[in-house]
Amino acid sequence: MIKTTIEKVMDGKYLEESELSDLVENMRYGKIDDLQFVSLLSAMETRNRIKGISVDECTNLVKSLRVPTNSSLEGVLCNAGTGGGWTKTLNRYSFGRNHFCCRD
Repeated sequence: MIKTTIEKVMDGKYLEESELSDLVENMRYGKIDDLQFVSLLSAMETRNRIKGISVDECTNLVKSLRVPTNSSLEGVLCNAGTGGGWTKTLNRYSFGRNHFCCRD
């Protein structure tokens, strides 16, 4: 699943709501390793610099992150920026082998 998702982003396409939901679910359950996650983030950043950011993709990602889950993500997953800064930052929360990030 993640390989197909990364390839789609590398082809310059935006992710649909169902793809983002699957991605977040796989992140939550540790089915995506660190290298895959960083590859996806890099592909998205490159695509966004070339084509621009999709408001629909951003909105759907936030919706996916806010879906209730059976597992406790308190202190692990941040779906809000730290606010106000003009620099682009990547907040990294590391617990075990999973890394969950968000951008300002």
